[in-house]
Amino acid sequence: MKKKELQAGVSLVEVLIGIALLAVMLAAVAGVLKTGIMSSKFNLALGNILAPARHAANRLSDHLRIEPVSVTSPVAGGSVTQMTYTDAPENGNTYAIYCDSATRAIVITKNGSVTETLAAGVVQSVTFLRDTATCSYNCEELCAADSQAQPSRLTIRIVVNDGSYSGSPQRTLCFTVVMWNVTS
Repeated sequence: MKKKELQAGVSLVEVLIGIALLAVMLAAVAGVLKTGIMSSKFNLALGNILAPARHAANRLSDHLRIEPVSVTSPVAGGSVTQMTYTDAPENGNTYAIYCDSATRAIVITKNGSVTETLAAGVVQSVTFLRDTATCSYNCEELCAADSQAQPSRLTIRIVVNDGSYSGSPQRTLCFTVVMWNVTS
């Protein structure tokens, strides 16, 4: 009599179970990768908007600390989206700082001519607030706690986001500058 030979191998059911387990593991890995890529894009977008915004904040601080002698706008206690001021009378220059909505940049003009463009492509708005102890636009921590008049104190709020990327975060930079040469 012949002995039946045993066949070694895997059955169709075992193969299907193995494929199903592999699919579940690959789906989990794909989810982790997708989350990592989204996080990376967000952080890259955040870096792309904050780096030029910080440079603009530093440049404005340096400029406004020394240049203005007489500020036309904003008036003490006021808030505006365009700041105008003059430097020393012997120079006779008039400056303006504002957000250009076409280029999404902060623009500095001197006697009507553009001298500097800052943070191009990422600025949504810029607001100047002068000499006040209370703020109404999310810069409260920078406003002075005292009620003494300080016409030389200027708080600047820059709102930035990358308009070319729909998932770009919006961030607000607030900083205060003391204009050394402004007395009233």
